Amino acid sequence: MYTVRFQLELSGSEKRFLSKSFFYANQMHNQLVQYATNRLNALFHDTEYVDARKAYGKADFSKKKGSELSASEKKKKKELSNIMCIKQKEYNLTKTSLCKFVSKEQKKFKNYINSHQAQAEAEAVYKGVEKALFEDVRHLHYRRYNSFDCIKQKCAATGVRLLRWDTICFMKHYYKVRVPKNEYIQNIISSVDLKEDVVYSFLKRIEFNSGFKYYSLYVR
Repeated sequence: MYTVRFQLELSGSEKRFLSKSFFYANQMHNQLVQYATNRLNALFHDTEYVDARKAYGKADFSKKKGSELSASEKKKKKELSNIMCIKQKEYNLTKTSLCKFVSKEQKKFKNYINSHQAQAEAEAVYKGVEKALFEDVRHLHYRRYNSFDCIKQKCAATGVRLLRWDTICFMKHYYKVRVPKNEYIQNIISSVDLKEDVVYSFLKRIEFNSGFKYYSLYVR
């Protein structure tokens, strides 16, 4: 698997539209972080969850493989795991819950970000939630607008669609892609089937002194 990046050739109005799309995607990301942080704080103050997590961490079975556990250890491990899992769902700290939350926010910005891109942000934030639940990470991180550099996709058929190597479609807008003429790039283009081989396509931006430049990324 590898990634190819091409710069977009944009007019002033096209840059403004993409800037708004990145702004709203960043806003949804931070709303997800705030929502998940509040849920985590509530969970970490739940006595039943805290006690189960401490007991799980202190137990001998936490350092053993499943095949090494005795019957009593397996039973205790399952009991504690069930408590923590139930509490996680109770406090809406599941991938499904985050996707439901962001779907309501996405409707406010539906002209700039589609539901699949919003769900991709929810899945990205959920990875941070998992680290907070199962590792020592205790804080999720907000993203500054200038550091938010990529609008994620769930698949090549939604969001940023590569119509031809020189054209992409994003939110019913069509953008010109600047394809280098060098032999290496041309060999890649000639060997790749857009419909069969491109797994994901992304919108990425990089900040320069003159402002942001926008790129399409294709993952094969």
